[in-house]
Amino acid sequence: MFIIVAFLSIGFLQLGAEQPMKETPMKIFASAFKHIPGLDKDAKVVINKVRKEFKLYYKEEKDRKYYQVALDLIDEDADSKGDFLYVYFMDIKSYKADVTRITLGQDFDFEIIEANYKPGAGETSAELAETYDCVCPDPTVEVLLSTCETGIPTAVAGINTSYDYAVNAGYVAHKLMGSEENTVDIKNWMCCPNLIYWGRIGHGATTGIYMNDGMLSYTYFDGLAPGALSGKVFYFNSCEVFNDPLKASILDKGALKYTGGICNLYIGPSEDVFMCWNLKNFNQITPPISTSDEMCYWSVDCESSTGYPQIGCHGCGGPGNIFPLPGSGGLYHNLAVTTVGNGTVTLNPPGGSYEDGTSVTLTANPATDWSFTGWSVDLTGVQNPESIVMNANKNVTATFTCDLPGSITVISPNGGESWRRRTTQTIQWSSTGDITNVQIFYYYNGNWNTITSSTANDGSYSWSVPNLRNVQSMIKIVSADGLYEDVSDGYFTIAK
Repeated sequence: MFIIVAFLSIGFLQLGAEQPMKETPMKIFASAFKHIPGLDKDAKVVINKVRKEFKLYYKEEKDRKYYQVALDLIDEDADSKGDFLYVYFMDIKSYKADVTRITLGQDFDFEIIEANYKPGAGETSAELAETYDCVCPDPTVEVLLSTCETGIPTAVAGINTSYDYAVNAGYVAHKLMGSEENTVDIKNWMCCPNLIYWGRIGHGATTGIYMNDGMLSYTYFDGLAPGALSGKVFYFNSCEVFNDPLKASILDKGALKYTGGICNLYIGPSEDVFMCWNLKNFNQITPPISTSDEMCYWSVDCESSTGYPQIGCHGCGGPGNIFPLPGSGGLYHNLAVTTVGNGTVTLNPPGGSYEDGTSVTLTANPATDWSFTGWSVDLTGVQNPESIVMNANKNVTATFTCDLPGSITVISPNGGESWRRRTTQTIQWSSTGDITNVQIFYYYNGNWNTITSSTANDGSYSWSVPNLRNVQSMIKIVSADGLYEDVSDGYFTIAK
C-alpha cells in the first residue's frame, strides 16, 4: 500500500510541473550593425532588455502573439552607442507590424517608450547604413517575387506558386527568399530596365515594408527620380501599406499599378488572394464584365472568389489598366490629365498608361454652360479631339471657361433677420459665371469689416457672429477678382 501511494505522489508532481517558457524569436536588423560599429558586443544586452520589458515569452503556440520581434537602432550623435531603439512587433496572425520607439539612456536604459510609433525620414538604419551604386543584378528579369518570411509556410508557397505562374505565362521571373530579400538588393532590382512587376509577401505598415536586414521606407521611394517607377506594377502583400505615406510615395513616382493591404492582411487567406491576382494578370485573363481597370477588378474579384474573410482590405490604384505583356520591357508611359474649369477629358484607348509609341486620342467634354478653350503643357492648340503619341510620360491640361456672365446674389441674411451675437450662422448666396473664390464683409459703424478675405464660391459660409448688441448690419459678397458683388437688400439685426 505504501508503494502505491508513493507512486501516485510522484505522478502528481510530474503532472503539476511547470512547462518551460518559450522565447519569442528576436533579432537585430543587419543594417543596424552596419550603422553602429561595435553593436555586436552589446546585441545580447539589448535583446534581453527588450524581452524582459515586453515579456516576450509564451507557454504554448496558441499563446504566441508575434511571429518575430525585430530591433533597429539609430545613432544620432555618432558615439557608436545608439540613441533610439525601434522595436518592430510582427504579428503571428497577420502581416501587421507595430512599432515602438524607445529613447535610450546610459547602458541602453529605457528612458521614454512610445507605442504605435510611425518612423519618419532618417529613422531606419537601412537608410543610414548603406551607400551604393544602383546595379541591376539581371537585366532580363521581368517579374520579381520575394519574401524574407521563410518561417511562414504560406508565404513560401505564395511566392513559389506565383513564380511558376509567371514562368508558365512566358515571363522571365526571379525569386528572392529569406536573406535574399534585403533592402540593398531590392534597390538594385529597381534599377532593372525590363522589370515589369515586383510582388512580395511579408510584414509591413503605412511607412514601409520589413525585409531581412531592415525596413524599406517610403523615404526610399520619395528619393527616386520623377517617373522612376513608370511601367512597373507593385503588389505588397503586407498590412496597411496601401495608405499614405507609402502609397503616395509609390504612385507619385509613376507606378503603373500598386496593390496592397488597406487594413490587416491575414496570414494564409491573403496569400490565396495574392496567388489568384497573379494568375489572372500574368495570363491576361479578361474580366467577365466590362471594366476600364482589369488589374483592380481582379483585386476585388480575388477577395470574393478565394473567400477572404474581410472584403475590401486590398487596395488598388494607379493609371494602368492591363498587366504588361511578356517582352514589353517595362516601356510604358503615364498620361496625366488635369482640368481647369468645369469639364472632363476622355481617353481612347482608356487607362492612362500606355506602351511606348501608342497614339492616344483626348476628347474634351465641357459641362453645361461651359466651353473648351484649349490644351496646354505637353499638348497645345484648340483642336478637339486631339491625339498625342506616348513616347515618354506626358502631362496635359484642358481648360474650360464659363459661357454665362458673372453674378453674385446674397440670399441670407438679406434683410429683416435677427441673428444673436456670439452664435454661428450660415451666410448663403448664389452665383453664375466663372467665380472660384469670394470675399465676405459685414457692415458696422460706417465700414465694411472683413469676415473672410477668401473662401470657396460654394454658396455658404459659417460665420461666428461678433459680440455686438442691437446693431443693424448687412452682408456684402465680392468675387476674388473684384468684378462682381452683391449686398443684402436690407438690414438684419445682430441681437444681444
